[in-house]
Amino acid sequence: MNTSLLAALATQNFIISQQFMTFLALWAGANIVGGFSLTLHRRYRYFWQMMAMWNIFNLSLALISLLFSKPLTSFAVMEVASLLTQTQLFVAFNWALNLSYILIGLGLRLIGSYRQEPQLRGYGMAIVIQGAFLLAFDTALFWSHYQLLAKFIEKL
Repeated sequence: MNTSLLAALATQNFIISQQFMTFLALWAGANIVGGFSLTLHRRYRYFWQMMAMWNIFNLSLALISLLFSKPLTSFAVMEVASLLTQTQLFVAFNWALNLSYILIGLGLRLIGSYRQEPQLRGYGMAIVIQGAFLLAFDTALFWSHYQLLAKFIEKL
């Protein structure tokens, strides 16, 4: 396979990942600022509190990825293939996590409603929303990387 094509695919993979992590950092930043600002709203205090706390973790992941990820410098066929398939496997694993977040959030919301505990209801709803966002985010990331993987396989 042509080395320039491999380099282009590896570079595109890196750029896509950086773009998605930038978007995640912006989402997280907006949720942190908005979440802590809106905790003053008594009725939705726990919802916004969890939105802010959850996104401290999201922001940390995005910043670590943005600061420490390096583009591939060796363009052997197996290395590029490994990079592209590892990305797909990682995102597929995240899908399972995202679905579990949604289910856990729904469970907290139901328990909170049953026990009349606004903290559990608020935290549960925030976790459902974050899980749904991350599921959509990871689906878009998967699709973007899948298109690169398809190009790679097509050129083999």
